[in-house]
Amino acid sequence: MSVTIKAATVINTQPVGGAICPGDSILLSVSATGQAPVTYQWKLNGNNITGATSSSYYAKGSGTYVVEVTGDCGMVPSTGVDVIMKTATAILSQPSNDTVCSGSTSLFRVNAVGESPVTYQWLLNGTVLNNGTSNVYEATQAGVYTVKVSSGCGMVMSNAARLTLNPLTTVQVQPKDTSITYGDNAGFTLSATGTGTLIYEWQVNDGGNWTTLSEGNTFTATLTPALTIAYPAVAITGSTYKCLVTGSCGTVSSNPVKLSVNKATLQVAASDASREYGEDNPVFAPVYAGFKRNEQLASIFLNGT
Repeated sequence: MSVTIKAATVINTQPVGGAICPGDSILLSVSATGQAPVTYQWKLNGNNITGATSSSYYAKGSGTYVVEVTGDCGMVPSTGVDVIMKTATAILSQPSNDTVCSGSTSLFRVNAVGESPVTYQWLLNGTVLNNGTSNVYEATQAGVYTVKVSSGCGMVMSNAARLTLNPLTTVQVQPKDTSITYGDNAGFTLSATGTGTLIYEWQVNDGGNWTTLSEGNTFTATLTPALTIAYPAVAITGSTYKCLVTGSCGTVSSNPVKLSVNKATLQVAASDASREYGEDNPVFAPVYAGFKRNEQLASIFLNGT
């Protein structure tokens, strides 16, 4: 009579766990011997995995995996191995559109996670920005900005964020020096551009400090691009004027300009007159020339006979 010793169920090579990125898988396998038939049942966190009945299994989820190997001479569980899920590359907060004044800086920012190391690459209109390698970028050029975030678990591209630059307040056409004759009106005009509603403030400097002009009989349209000075007197010759222009993107001053008021040639004349003895004295009728404002003279002295 002979006795046959059946083969014991033995796991010769244990499975090895590891870390994977979301969406990936890791191959877990064992090498086992035993009295046929040898069967396998993989378990995740102690629960049978449906259909996982071979010596190897592609694990896609995190947890502790064990395989039970069963032969005619009993069951042997493998060593438990852990599969760890790495952090997927993801942008938690996106950069957003911004509008600033020309010459100013806008900070574009992303908040991202991923498997270390996490790297950043900013692009402007699709072109790589060599100095844009952090999660924050100081933008000064108008255009569309995006950032590519990479980590050990892949790359994602941010939403596009547009930077708009509003124009600075600028005087396009400067006022010019003006020379008039006494009795004429005077004025200065400029043309300005900028962002938002532009505010104009004309000022005068008559040898001291700059003073804001007040609306009145002499100065009108003091808060517009075209200042009017009604019949300026000769005494203000040499006064200097400028205009402050304010918009949403700053305040600028026009070039200072001078007003010259030249003296007018004023003439008063009367025709000769005569009378017969005993008649009333003749009435002289003066004729005025050069009076542009219908000035009333306090007195006129006529010499003649």
